[in-house]
Amino acid sequence: MAKFSFATLGVSALASRFALTSKPEASPSDQATHEPADKSPSTPTLSPGDPDRNATSKDRPSPSRTSTVQTLASANTASPTSRRKSAVLRRLSLQYVPGRGSSSPVRNSFDPVKTQNQASPKPSLSSSSTGSAATSSSRPAGEAHVYTLILSANEHFERERYPEAIAAYTRAMTLIEQVVPESPAEVEDLVCMLYSNRSMAHFMRSELHDSLRDAEKVVQTRPLWSKGHFRKGEALLALGMFELAVIHYGFASDLEPQNRELRVFAQKARLLRADKEQGLAVFQLLAGRDIACTRGLNPIQNKIFDFAKKMRNYIYLIVDRESKQCAIVDACWDVPGIMRVIKKEGLTPVAAIVTHYHFDHVGGIPPAPFDALHIRVSGLDTVMKKYPHLKAYVHDKDLPYVLESNPGLPTGRVTKTTDQYAMTLGVRTTLRFLHTPGHSEGSQCIMVNESRLFTGDTLFPTSCGRVDLPGGCKHDMVNSLQHILKNLDPAVMIYPGHDYGGSWSTIETEQLSGLLRDGYTAEWDEYNNLQLS
Repeated sequence: MAKFSFATLGVSALASRFALTSKPEASPSDQATHEPADKSPSTPTLSPGDPDRNATSKDRPSPSRTSTVQTLASANTASPTSRRKSAVLRRLSLQYVPGRGSSSPVRNSFDPVKTQNQASPKPSLSSSSTGSAATSSSRPAGEAHVYTLILSANEHFERERYPEAIAAYTRAMTLIEQVVPESPAEVEDLVCMLYSNRSMAHFMRSELHDSLRDAEKVVQTRPLWSKGHFRKGEALLALGMFELAVIHYGFASDLEPQNRELRVFAQKARLLRADKEQGLAVFQLLAGRDIACTRGLNPIQNKIFDFAKKMRNYIYLIVDRESKQCAIVDACWDVPGIMRVIKKEGLTPVAAIVTHYHFDHVGGIPPAPFDALHIRVSGLDTVMKKYPHLKAYVHDKDLPYVLESNPGLPTGRVTKTTDQYAMTLGVRTTLRFLHTPGHSEGSQCIMVNESRLFTGDTLFPTSCGRVDLPGGCKHDMVNSLQHILKNLDPAVMIYPGHDYGGSWSTIETEQLSGLLRDGYTAEWDEYNNLQLS
């Protein structure tokens, strides 16, 4: 699977070139009143290609925002001391490395990694960032303690110990002013970096208002640092404040125009804004992050959750905002966890949709040899029992396998779907089913409002599902990709069934650089280790 590297980002290259003394004019986000929090799916990790090619004029940077960036960029160049401080901040900052693979607990954001060159001697902050000698014997020891705290916090983050990371960042911020009190610029740089790191740690714990507050402090202190605007954008997006998220993602992109991925985040914010205008909301729940992540006293359940985390399934709630009715797509692994989200958001589930029969999407009895363990995975059968009026929607050709793994499923409440089957959800939301065999004989994608496509394991960003499992067929997969999905509207947004290569994409992106493009078959064969005959 193709990997896309992002530029390492400590202090923005632009920020290191210009003195950060000018104050920006008030941005729209500083003047606007935040609308009520409105939960939304996560922001994207990756989508190759140029996402701005279809942007309308209202989606492009506004004159006021562009003039703000130009005003900021008119400041004088930084001194050598400032550049040396930037080098230290790059060592200590959480770095910008999304797309680390399916085993990484990435939450669609700048991803922290361990500070580089940790084996080298730890320089004191004074000698590294200012070039001056310490003025007292106690100062190097204090600075070393701050340095150690920051490295420890980053390590906690890497290991997903977010409360410990937050505590360590907070302690480091408290100590910094005591360590370098006579160097306010250096203090501001370090504290700004730590607020950014702590903002992300709060974000990973879904403490969105705390994440937003920390990000706002970064933006106020260092308005030319693109990461601060990114942090604010991701928190605003998760809070459902799409207009403000678009603005701050735009600021980040303007400050770092060579970074294509920043434009991808802005595109996602625009798409979610369009969803809201259409009365649609999508909750994207990642196994091991949003559900199936609470450990208890049952060792078997803990093992199931550990496996769920490795599988990185996405479970979706498609919501009609006006009626609050929702459809659950591929309920699996942790039905109680899914139900908690439904209850918290005040939703009424009316449909359980199955993209294909595999047990990591429908639960029940796992396939051989795991069936010998006599365990049951929470899934479709569980959710149907919890909601007595729920109806299930399964493609006719996959239904026998679903019933085999979920023998207690009430067949009287199961609707057999076929290609182009359509249904209405609530008041304004329509669903259309597309039969896309290949990964399984009855695999299906769900088109929502003719603009959002839930692809299950048929299509991932830059890749597709396996075809060597029972019911899989390479010829069917080629037909589904090249003759069904490829012909859809390029603007359609894709929601995949796993976090394999990213949390979303678009038909256009996959036409340009994924498996929907012309002449893709050789790479597709290599990916699947198969040869077309």
